[in-house]
Amino acid sequence: MPRESRLSLLLIVAIVCAFLAAPAGATSVLYTDRITWEAATSGIFTADFEGLATAAIPGNYSTSGGYTMGGLQFIGLTPPASYYLYAQDPASSQNYTWGSGDVLMGPLAAWGGGYIQVNMPSGGVTSFGTNIMTHTPFAAQIVVTLSTGDTRTVDTFTNPNPAFVGFTSDAPITFVRLAPVNGAPMIDNFSYGAAAQETPEADSLILGGVGLLGILLGRRVRRLAA
Repeated sequence: MPRESRLSLLLIVAIVCAFLAAPAGATSVLYTDRITWEAATSGIFTADFEGLATAAIPGNYSTSGGYTMGGLQFIGLTPPASYYLYAQDPASSQNYTWGSGDVLMGPLAAWGGGYIQVNMPSGGVTSFGTNIMTHTPFAAQIVVTLSTGDTRTVDTFTNPNPAFVGFTSDAPITFVRLAPVNGAPMIDNFSYGAAAQETPEADSLILGGVGLLGILLGRRVRRLAA
C-alpha cells in the first residue's frame, strides 16, 4: 500500500474513533465550593430573600406561583398539588440561623415526595449555585435534580454552617429541584449565570470530524476509480 494511502487510512480511523468517543447528551460539573463555582461562571445574579420575613411573621408563598425574583420562580411543591414555601427570619428560631439572613424553606420529606423547584429565566442559563440547609434534623441530605436529567445527592451541614451546591452544564438548565432525604430543604443566596466554555462543544467537533472524513473518503474513491 502506498505511503499516502496508509496515512489517509490512519486519519480515517482516528476520526472514526474520535466520533465514537464523543460524549452524548448534556455534561455537567458539580461544585461544593462557591468560590470555585463563581470562577467557572459569568454574569452571576443572586437572589438573597432578604426582607421577605420578620421575626414574628414568616413570608408565606405557598401557592402555585410561589415567589419570583430576577426571573427566577421558586415553588414549594408536594405532589400532586399541594404547595408549601416560606421565607424564614433567623430571629424567629435558631433553626433558621445560618449566618445569611432570611432563608427559603420548602416542604418536609415526611410529607412524601416534596421539593423546592426553581424555574430558570429564559435565555440559556447553564450554571447555578445555592447555599443549602436542612431543618429537622439540621444535617441531612438533599437530592438535586436538573432539567438535563442529572441527579446528585449532596450533604448539608449542622447548624449554623450552610453547605453549597452548584452546577455548570454544556446544555441549558431550565429548572432545578431540591428534594430533602429527610427534614425540610432550605436555600439562600441562589445564583445563576453562564458556564465558562473552555473547550469546543462536542457537536462542533463531531461535525468537523465527519466533514473531514467525507473529504478523505471522496479522495480515496476518486483515486481507486482513476
